[in-house]
Amino acid sequence: MDQTEVNRFAASREPSSGKAPTKTMKNKSAVYEPTALRQNQSQVGHDKWCDVAHPFMPNINTFFTSAMTPADKDLSCVKPTHARMDEGYRLPDHGLFVNVLSSQSLKKYLANWLACRESWLRHVYMSPPSPLPRSQSWRDLLITQPTTPQPSSSSSQMPSGKTGKSKAKLNLFFGDELSLLHQFWTGSQMLQWRGQKIEAAMLENPPHHLIQQIIYEICEQSFQYDLLELDEHLAGHMRLDREAKKRHMELLCGIFPQHDALLYFENFRQVLIAWDGAPQDLKQPFTESMPEGEKWQCMKQCALFYVQSFYDNTGRPPMVPHILYAGP
Repeated sequence: MDQTEVNRFAASREPSSGKAPTKTMKNKSAVYEPTALRQNQSQVGHDKWCDVAHPFMPNINTFFTSAMTPADKDLSCVKPTHARMDEGYRLPDHGLFVNVLSSQSLKKYLANWLACRESWLRHVYMSPPSPLPRSQSWRDLLITQPTTPQPSSSSSQMPSGKTGKSKAKLNLFFGDELSLLHQFWTGSQMLQWRGQKIEAAMLENPPHHLIQQIIYEICEQSFQYDLLELDEHLAGHMRLDREAKKRHMELLCGIFPQHDALLYFENFRQVLIAWDGAPQDLKQPFTESMPEGEKWQCMKQCALFYVQSFYDNTGRPPMVPHILYAGP
């Protein structure tokens, strides 16, 4: 069973009392319609526990959809500050890209991300900031349009006022990226995405497949970073021995390609059972001979344990894998 079959398999195993996520890919329009975004309620953030229903948004992997709803979201589940992870975001919250009410804002969000994407991915991989940017900092970066050079982060001049402090904080997180954005907005305003040249003006009304690809990449890389971080937090003991560390990293790497759904979840399961609180249900390996219903339930259990563990250790829902359809 390869990854393109995951949602079909999951949908076929849904109990009759529930509904599988609706596939609306064929009906998704590339036309930007403000009313399709957030019903003109720009002051209210989207529910990060729910799939974002929008033509530009890829669907959440069905197994993780089934885990987000039943997760215990009570604040009492969250560990005290000293025992939990950084709750910030290594990459922008994908909901920011559809939580806008104008084509100009959409253009800025997409253009700014594409303009600084390569720089930031190198930055967050080599030396991520601590603490990580919060969602508001990402929003401030993506909506900005700098046309004057950014002050040096080492400047001795202290910022004053709320706006000055906000800009200083943004520069602290994204100093190099802000310089790139200044070059972009005062230059040719040409971008690249996977070898394709893109004019910024086109992003006011982008093709739906383009923005889906961009959001899909953000979700996948965010999930990978979050999984590695959470595993380090909960199973650091697996890295004390060199051979154990090698085997553990091989399991983690085996999760990410996602070509074989059964192997994907078996590697995922083996990573999860090393964490504190892993349920006994996860002790049994996945096999080809398992009944389909049992596979489905075990896959759901893996996803639920991951989602709950992330929330318990950060206080926020995780970024989870999405499905990108190759067909029309």
